[in-house]
Amino acid sequence: MICRIKLYQQVGYLRIRKYPLITWILLAILLTSCRQGTTSVAIPTLIATQKITETRTPVPTKTINSLPTETLFPTPKETLLASPTKPDTSLPAATITPKVLNVSPIVFCRDTAPGIGVFFLSTDGSQATKISSLTGFHDSPLWSPDGRQILFVYRAQIERSNVDIYVMNKDGSDVTRLTDHSDTDSFPQWSPDGTRIAFTSSRDGNDEIYLMSADGNGQTNLSLNPAQDTLPNWSPDGTKIAFISYRDGNEEIYVMSADGSKPINLSNNPGMDYGSSWSPDGMKIAFASDRVGNNDIFVINADGGSMINLSNYPGSDWYPKWSPDGNRIAFLSDREGFIDIYLMNADGSGVTRLTDSPQIELDLTWSADGSQIVFSSDQAGKSDIFILNTDGSGVSNLTNSPENEMNPDWAPP
Repeated sequence: MICRIKLYQQVGYLRIRKYPLITWILLAILLTSCRQGTTSVAIPTLIATQKITETRTPVPTKTINSLPTETLFPTPKETLLASPTKPDTSLPAATITPKVLNVSPIVFCRDTAPGIGVFFLSTDGSQATKISSLTGFHDSPLWSPDGRQILFVYRAQIERSNVDIYVMNKDGSDVTRLTDHSDTDSFPQWSPDGTRIAFTSSRDGNDEIYLMSADGNGQTNLSLNPAQDTLPNWSPDGTKIAFISYRDGNEEIYVMSADGSKPINLSNNPGMDYGSSWSPDGMKIAFASDRVGNNDIFVINADGGSMINLSNYPGSDWYPKWSPDGNRIAFLSDREGFIDIYLMNADGSGVTRLTDSPQIELDLTWSADGSQIVFSSDQAGKSDIFILNTDGSGVSNLTNSPENEMNPDWAPP
C-alpha cells in the first residue's frame, strides 16, 4: 500500500491531464519497481497543468482571426525513445529516409520552438506542410470522420494559460475555438458521425466527461461524479462512451450511454484498468490491467460479460488497438526487455513482434485498410513519425527532420 501511494504521488495528475500513454508506461515501470522493493523512480518532467475550481458557463464559439501576441515559453522535451527496426534487419538512423507511400494523409505535431505546430504529411511522404496558424502549443490533432476538419488541443503559453479545444479545416483555415474556460479541456474525441465531441474537462473542480456539438455549443457534463472521469472513447455506433473512472477508488473501465445515463463498471477489479479500445463491431472492449501482478491485455464484452486475458505474459503489455477488420490487436510490450510494438490475433494467438529496439515506440495508429501502422519513434535522440507494414517490413521514417514529432493521425479513407 505504501508503495502504491508513492507511485501515485510520483505520477500525480499526469495520467488524467496529458500524455496518457506515457503515464501508463511510467505507472507500469513504477509498479515493477514496487514489486522489486524500490519506492522511488525518476519521472521525466512533462507539461504541468493547474487545477482551478472555478465554474463558468461555456461561452459561444469564437472564430480566430488573428494570432496570439503573448510571449511564448519553450516546451519541455519529452523523452520518446524508440528505434523501429524489423528483428532481422539493421537500419541505422543515417540510412532511414522518407519513402513513397500509398496511404491517406497524416497529421501530426512538430516541435517548432517556441511552440508546437500541426503539420500535414502528403500522401507520398515527400513533404510536411505546417497547417496551424496559432503560435502556441498544439496537441493531439484528430481528423473528423469526413476528413474535412482537424480537432486539436491548444494552449497559448506553456504556463499561465488555459488548455482549450479548437477545430480547423484540413488546410488550416477557419480556426475556431470550441471551449473557453480557465481550467483544462482536453482529450477530445469525435463521435463516429462527426456531429458531437466528447472531451475531458476539469471546470467543475474535478475531471469529468463532457459532450458538445461539433460547433462547440451545448457543452454538458455527462459523468456528474465527484471522482475523476477521463479519456472518453466512443463506441463505433455512437450510442455509448467508454471512459476511465476513479469513483471506486482505483482506475476502472466504465461505459455509459452517450447521454450520460446508465454508467456501468465493466472491469470491476481492485487493480488498475485503463486504455480502452472498442472492437470495430462494438461488441468488445480491449484494455490493459495490472490485476494479475503485471500489465496484460484483457478483452471484455461491451455489456460486461466474459472477460479474457489475451496476452497472459509475465512482462508488461499496454495500449491495445484493434485493427479495422477486428481480427487483430496491436499493442506495446516489454516482454523482450524493451518496449516494442507487437501484434496478435483477436483471440490472443499468433503474437508477433513488429519492432526490435532497445528504446520505445509510441502513438501507434492503424491505417484504414489495416495493412500498416504509423507511430512515433526516437532516432538519434529525437522523435520522428514512422510507418511499417503489419508483417514488420517496410519501416520508413516519414519526417526525418531535426525537430521532435509526435501524435500522428491518419485521415479517414
